[in-house]
Amino acid sequence: MVPPVCFGPLADSPRAVGVVFQSFRTALGLAPELGMRLAMVRVAPADRQVLRQPSTRRRLGDTFIEGLRPGVVGPITDLTLFARPWQIDLATARMPARIWLGSKDLDVPRSAAAASPSGSGLAT
Repeated sequence: MVPPVCFGPLADSPRAVGVVFQSFRTALGLAPELGMRLAMVRVAPADRQVLRQPSTRRRLGDTFIEGLRPGVVGPITDLTLFARPWQIDLATARMPARIWLGSKDLDVPRSAAAASPSGSGLAT
């Protein structure tokens, strides 16, 4: 499996993340269908099948447009946090937690589940 670019080398450069998401934001603003085609380039086959439905693709595109309306600081922050260890001892957590990952998801790293105590919080 090809490692997710967003959670690897790209996340190590906030400037690069900003360029990528600003480009995506611009594409969505100028031509939403083109922006969504760009978004579909690296998605899992299961996601691609769902996104072939025009109404689903349009709703997701509208969600991306709205989410990026204030700018790209949000995605930069997200990728910075998701791509690095949090320096938190999860074994000291005093509440139950579950980590939900799609069994066919190619983008979200499974290392998050491995970091949970005994991996017991993983649900797929």
